[in-house]
Amino acid sequence: MGLIVRLRQSPALAGLWLVFLLAACSRPADRTQLTFHGQSMGTTWTVHAVYAAAVAPAIRADVERQINSRLRELDRRYSTWKPNSELNRLNRAPVGKRFRVSRDFAKLLKVADRVWQRSEGYFDPTVFPLVDAWGFGPSRRTTAPTAAELTALRHRAGWRFIRLRGQDVLRTTDVTLDLSAIAKGWAVDAVAADLDKLQALGYMVEVGGEVRLHGRKPDGTLWRIGIEQPDPAGRSISRVLELSDISLATSGDYRNYRVVNGQRLSHTIDPHSGHPVTHSTASVTVLLPDCGEADAWATALLAAGSKRGLAIANNWRIPALFIDHDGQGFRTTENRWFTDQLNRYTEDEEVP
Repeated sequence: MGLIVRLRQSPALAGLWLVFLLAACSRPADRTQLTFHGQSMGTTWTVHAVYAAAVAPAIRADVERQINSRLRELDRRYSTWKPNSELNRLNRAPVGKRFRVSRDFAKLLKVADRVWQRSEGYFDPTVFPLVDAWGFGPSRRTTAPTAAELTALRHRAGWRFIRLRGQDVLRTTDVTLDLSAIAKGWAVDAVAADLDKLQALGYMVEVGGEVRLHGRKPDGTLWRIGIEQPDPAGRSISRVLELSDISLATSGDYRNYRVVNGQRLSHTIDPHSGHPVTHSTASVTVLLPDCGEADAWATALLAAGSKRGLAIANNWRIPALFIDHDGQGFRTTENRWFTDQLNRYTEDEEVP
């Protein structure tokens, strides 16, 4: 029997809610769970770390200090709001001149480039000017952009204008990078790596709704993650997943939209058209070993929609679950790799 222990929304995420469930049973005396909360990278974060009961009190301060230090470091690197972040310094670099980024930044951009290529361009961290033009950015614009404006903006958006060579990045036109669709997942992976070094027996790391899981809870059961039904009129759980040693990212737009001239506009922009998406897909959940990559893929598949996105996910064997509006309610579709991933945990539980 599960007990809902937390339900909240990350303000930086567009329509994404996750519910974390902990089993309502007693914990064995030899293991305990350390829980930490905070705010960073324009959102909230939570970490549950499992340690031997005898070790936990002595290591608590070190774990909390390391988590906060890591997230502050990544915020300074990838923030779109801090003027002197490494990301914004790259965005201000002269067009046509190579800008040297940190090693961690270069690794993130390589993952972004790979997902951009494999997702047929549906993952594109340069579409921010288009997002802003449709009223979902700092300008808070209330009118739709004209055809001429969109044409001009599309010449300033496109990952094809980014060139990567080792730690050197070159922008061939005045594109603006916004890494919010991968940076939070990337931060989850970084914190998880720190917990591995601090010898955590298990953990659940969540930043802005993106999650990485390792080991088990103190009572020996799998971590339970609830995905919300994408209904803007109310909040309920669509699916509860029992997981371990995997990352999960969900992208949804059902709470972040605007109505312009009587038309509902999604905050998710189709990089190919420059317009908000019009398909029926409300949310996409992806399971992968690394949370940064899962974060990027969830964004890409939401932009593509279930019809095209399912084909792309199948082509690259990306475990994905799509929830679509079907006129009467919601339709859920998961591919075989998503099903196989969940079945793996069921099979593990059956081992004597």
